[in-house]
Parts: sequence; C-alpha cells; structure tokens
Amino acid sequence: DKDWLSNLRWFIPWHKDEYTLVMMDFGPAFAKEYQRRAAAPENAHLKVAEIYSTGHSLGGGLAQQFAYALPTDTPIPKVKQVMAFDPSPVTGYFSVNTATRNENKKNLSIDRIYERGEILAIVRSFTSFVIPPSASAPTLRGVRYALFYPANPISGHSMSDLACLLSIAIGHKEVLKP
Repeated sequence: DKDWLSNLRWFIPWHKDEYTLVMMDFGPAFAKEYQRRAAAPENAHLKVAEIYSTGHSLGGGLAQQFAYALPTDTPIPKVKQVMAFDPSPVTGYFSVNTATRNENKKNLSIDRIYERGEILAIVRSFTSFVIPPSASAPTLRGVRYALFYPANPISGHSMSDLACLLSIAIGHKEVLKP
C-alpha cells in the first residue's frame, strides 16, 4: 500500500511516494493556482491571506512536508501554521532542498496534536529523543491529550474520536459521536 511505503520512507529511500508528490507536483501546482487566482480583481483578499496546513496521520506528515516544500520563487504566502493530528513522525524534512526548507521554516509554527497512547505517539516519543523538537524556525509543539486514553493504541489513532472529544472539551454540548 502506498501509505505504508510513505511511512517507511526512512528505510526505503529513493522511491516516489506521497511526500515526493507533495514536493514535486502538489506544491508547485498549488503555488501556480494561488498566483492565478490572486491576480483576479475579485480575489484581492488573497494578497493578505494566511495559509494553514492540516492533516491526520500520514496526512499530518504531508501537511508538514507541504509547509517545508512550498516553492519560494513565487509571490505567495508561506504556510503560517501546521496542525497535524496523530501525525506520522515522517515529515519529509530532509527531502526538501535546504534553501527552500530554511526559507519556509522561518516563522512557521507546527502543532502536533495527539491522544496519549495512540500508536504513533510511541514512535514520535522515540524520534524526539533522537532528534529533539525545534523551539524556533520552525516552532514545534506537541499537544498531548488524554481524552479517551485507549487500551488499544490502534483504536486510539481515531481522528473521529479525537475530534468529537476535543469539541466536547471546549464546551460544545451536542456532538455526533462516531
């Protein structure tokens, strides 16, 4: 499955995966389309817009990759903040050209939001001992919750459970449970 190949990219280098597609295809296509739309008079708001990137699991890693890899040779805003839920520890950070990555990580904030005990929390904990999270450029913050501390680390990876319980935690009374 393509997702597993992407998540295992540290061990299977030099293959095309979703991270490669974000860097080589999606990022440049996004920049080109953003520029096209920003040129239209009815889209003047795009000249002052801020870009946020978000995803869950592999999508959380890809959201970070997008922030690092967005082309810097176009007059579009850089990603301001990434909100990655139960994210893969794989971010494609080292796959991005150093100059592009260094430019894009200035003033970038990344929140890695997760449920305590979910399956990838264990891997992220281990990797943060090997490569400590950055305090600036980008600012990396782990936001750990214990809303439903799962007995099963795989079921604890549920985005729908996390979203519903986060909604309740901030005071919403009526939430559709999965």
